[in-house]
Amino acid sequence: MEKESKDILEETLMKSYHGTPQIKPEEQKKYLGTFKERVILFIVKDELKNKDKYQKINEALEHPKADIILINSKYIKDLSCFLNTARKKGLKHRVVSRDEKSTEVVLVVASNKAINNNN
Repeated sequence: MEKESKDILEETLMKSYHGTPQIKPEEQKKYLGTFKERVILFIVKDELKNKDKYQKINEALEHPKADIILINSKYIKDLSCFLNTARKKGLKHRVVSRDEKSTEVVLVVASNKAINNNN
């Protein structure tokens, strides 16, 4: 067997055994499945107490590059009103299951492409 064919075979076997490698898995875990460069706004658990969160989230949903809202499933009761707002605006929405050990982020408004944002 040629070396090139053997390398391709090994790579295929490794992918089938371990799964396709993820790009920046820790970052995706933190931001509920998306990359930091796509994030318009994220809210952490402690920010849920702030009264201005509604204004911040609504402003992010109005952002011209906003495509999706991601909500941690443990906080769906507190944040479900934003799912309705996102639907009305034609944005995608996803409820994501994450434990508190993997991330403190409870809500993300993101684009489907990288944006120039200093989060």
